[in-house]
Amino acid sequence: MTSLTDAQLKEFFTKVDARLKQHMLAASDRGELALQNFVPKTGIGKFDAKLDVRKHRLDVTVNFAYDWFRDRGNPEHQIWTPMDQIKFREAAKPLIEKGWSELYTLTSAKPGWLDVFADVFVHFNEVDSARAAYIVRVTKLRQFKSSGGIDHGVTPHLCGVNQFACEVDTSKNAGQAFNYKEGIIRNFLRQTSPTGGGDFVPFEPNKTELDTQASLALAKWTTLARPQLGPDLAALRLFVVGFRGKSDSVVHRHLESKRAEAVVAFLNAKLKTLDNTPIALAVAETDPVAKADVTSLKARTKDNPKLGKGGALVIVGTPTGAARVLPFRYVVMQHEFGHMLGLPDEYMGVHDNLTKSLNTLDAVIPATYQAVRAENNNERLQRMQYGMAVDLQSANVAAPNFMSTTGNARTLEAQQHDAAMNKFYDARTTARKKAGDDAEKYEAWKRKNPEPVAPANTSTISTSIMHSGDEILPCHYVTIWSAIAAITAGYMDPAEWKIVPNPRKPSTIARFKST
Repeated sequence: MTSLTDAQLKEFFTKVDARLKQHMLAASDRGELALQNFVPKTGIGKFDAKLDVRKHRLDVTVNFAYDWFRDRGNPEHQIWTPMDQIKFREAAKPLIEKGWSELYTLTSAKPGWLDVFADVFVHFNEVDSARAAYIVRVTKLRQFKSSGGIDHGVTPHLCGVNQFACEVDTSKNAGQAFNYKEGIIRNFLRQTSPTGGGDFVPFEPNKTELDTQASLALAKWTTLARPQLGPDLAALRLFVVGFRGKSDSVVHRHLESKRAEAVVAFLNAKLKTLDNTPIALAVAETDPVAKADVTSLKARTKDNPKLGKGGALVIVGTPTGAARVLPFRYVVMQHEFGHMLGLPDEYMGVHDNLTKSLNTLDAVIPATYQAVRAENNNERLQRMQYGMAVDLQSANVAAPNFMSTTGNARTLEAQQHDAAMNKFYDARTTARKKAGDDAEKYEAWKRKNPEPVAPANTSTISTSIMHSGDEILPCHYVTIWSAIAAITAGYMDPAEWKIVPNPRKPSTIARFKST
């Protein structure tokens, strides 16, 4: 039997692929590329999906019915009027449909199939209760309350909200949201070094010019940071502190200031504030805005200039007295719709080891907020996070930042303090043993060796839609991705579908680097 050449095999499989594509187009024309009551791997959510290959659109529909609820025995519950109901309906539908549609594009990466892609159109479709996947129970309260939730343990699933669910929720902490965005930029900087010390820029002995490696690292960071520095972070500045190193000669004067000035000049050439004032400025290591970061630097053995090379420390922060707040943008109804698409809450911390590994291995996740370990005591949360993580791996999309209600935006400093405390406890135990019955000797040791002072925690909340903000990230399309993968399973491998920026929504490009 004659074997086929490589060229013949390639031609054969090209013809097979072309035929397969024709069959998929025909199935699309017949309306067969569709799913009803699709439940993602997270085990929550339920929606219909229909792919039209020729029109490049995927329609995602959540069928629901309203229940205008009032507990007559509860004095906080008010009477619904027909006009109240109309206003809520007219607010909820466009809020959800415009907010969730066409943010990202699902496109084929299969060779020869690059013309196969779909924009996502979301439909919040009110039906009678017999056909509803969700009952949206809306309570009219006497006064504002931030509340919402979904019970997926009943059928149809029950979504409970109040009449304020379509309004911006001002109960979220705007200062903590600012800390989060600032922390992401700080983390991008630290992650330019494999050791996480990218905020310290080393200089060769006695040199005051940036070398090629340092220039490339800073250039990489400014590329990541630039899309984040919008109006919300207008107060953000970069403070640069210069240092001499152990390997620098005493003959060379003013190395500290010259190194700081070199980094300041580089950063100001790459980044601009909204009013075109310099974003970077040199400060002394004793400056109040620098003291905590300088202390942290000196606790990092590898980067401590007293132990090795001199350099410059770049501090991401705000001038004393500057407002550290973000506009309130969280809307309960948009968050609850995310659950209807199968997305879990992100404010409950990490409950699954696969999710934890994605956070650890993906450099775009701010290490600043990572949990030390996954809490495995909640099977329901573990199941949801695991299901999402499996699809995120297949889709090759960065995981969201699962963290408890408030995270510590300076975890690195807290970890250094923990290490210092362990050393202090060991030394104190040794001193107590050596002192024996000599109480004065032990007290003298304590006066000479005070307990390390803990750094102030900088609390934070994520600006993700499934945490406490309004940002719908690429990962939040992963359950929609799983639906299109299921629809086309007979024609394409799921991994051949990719979530990419929608060219008509350039503002979402930055979100591929800001999860």
